[in-house]
Amino acid sequence: MQLLRRFLADTKGATAIEYGLIVGLITLAIVFGVGRVGNEVGGMFGDQDRELQKAFNR
Repeated sequence: MQLLRRFLADTKGATAIEYGLIVGLITLAIVFGVGRVGNEVGGMFGDQDRELQKAFNR
């Protein structure tokens, strides 16, 4: 009985899980943020490429 009480009172595992969830959420935010920035930069260079092609094809 005492072992069960001690097990239920132990919060170390819950804290580790909480930290794991926080790290996971931060990782997802970074991945989505980098993806969006990558798309924006790719679009910007695509626009520049099209304009240069127009300029050289005249």
